[in-house]
Amino acid sequence: LGPIVGTLRTWREPMVLLCASQAPKKPLAEGTGMLVVANAPRYAMGLDPAPGANAQDGLLDAVFIPARGGVDVARWLLRRTLGRPPTPAVQARAFRVQVDPPAALQADGDPVPGGVSGEFEVLALPEALALVAL
Repeated sequence: LGPIVGTLRTWREPMVLLCASQAPKKPLAEGTGMLVVANAPRYAMGLDPAPGANAQDGLLDAVFIPARGGVDVARWLLRRTLGRPPTPAVQARAFRVQVDPPAALQADGDPVPGGVSGEFEVLALPEALALVAL
C-alpha cells in the first residue's frame, strides 16, 4: 500500500485520448486522468477497475478514470474498495492511446520496457497465454 500512496502523492494527471485502433478518429474517452486497460476482472487487493473484463472473449476493457490529481484517484480507489459501482468500460480488440505529457507505462504493476511514451497501442492477443484456475 505504501508505494501506491507515494505514487498518488506525486502523480500529475496527463491528458488522455483513447480510441479503438480500427476507428482512430473517434475518441472513446478524452480528458485528464488515468487509464486502465484490462483483459481480466481481478487486480490488486480486489480494486478490480474492470470487473466485467473476460480473459476469454478476445477483447480488452478500457476504463478511463477522470482525475485532476492523486486525491481524485484515491477517492476512486476508496469508492471501489467500498463496493461502489465501477466506472463503465469500453471494449475493443485494440486501443490507440495518446497521453500528454508522455507517461511511464505499467503492465500488471510493473514498468513496461521502453520507458516513457506519449502514444502507444494495446492489443489483445487471443489464446496467447494459457490461464489456469487455482
